[in-house]
Amino acid sequence: VALENALANATVVLVNGPLLSGKSRLAVEYARWVRATSTTPCPVHYVRLSAADGPASIATRLLPHAAAAAGACAEHLRGRGGILILDQADRLQAEVELFLADLLRQLDGKCRTIVTARAERLPWLPECLSVVPDALPREARVELGQRWAHARGACLESANVRALLFFSGGFPGMILLLLGAAQQLVDSGAASAEDIAEWLHSGDWDRIADLADELGYGLPSIEVLIGELVAHLSASCDTA
Repeated sequence: VALENALANATVVLVNGPLLSGKSRLAVEYARWVRATSTTPCPVHYVRLSAADGPASIATRLLPHAAAAAGACAEHLRGRGGILILDQADRLQAEVELFLADLLRQLDGKCRTIVTARAERLPWLPECLSVVPDALPREARVELGQRWAHARGACLESANVRALLFFSGGFPGMILLLLGAAQQLVDSGAASAEDIAEWLHSGDWDRIADLADELGYGLPSIEVLIGELVAHLSASCDTA
């Protein structure tokens, strides 16, 4: 609702929050909802950014065979309209920031834009409204856990495992982190579901983190999980 209200009053909105807080999920789910309920065509253009990107790589994802020109990309997007998602816009190269700033300027509000980032303010982004993702309610946490279990062939019937859903702060990424780390620990024999539940109840989070690190379940694995979730949600979008 907050993102919907923000985009009703602005053409560019920043979705910001800490790591694993559900920024990408919120942006993609909102865009899919708008496209599904709109009475007119509403294409969704999804671009996942990274520190390795240059203007040329972004331009060709927005407009195949295009040169690294913000003007050509903006003209293409103005003609199609809809929603542009610039996902994970932190730590970009300076030339990419200039390219994106020029792109947004030339869009001139003809294509609503959602930018996701950890930072509350991006120097290249024009003054805009910002939204922080809400924590998932209890029912949604259970649904996400069930989807994860189905995809991984895991079991969520144990009360000890299900407890992980409610020590996550309601952030989707944290839920996936805890479930993935727990599965890795249990499958390797390093800990049982009962051990993990006891550590959570006692606030001994370091036990989980330390063991997961030893097993190689660090940030790269978390980012893979997040990427899989967003890829699933954005499957019907024009991923760029």
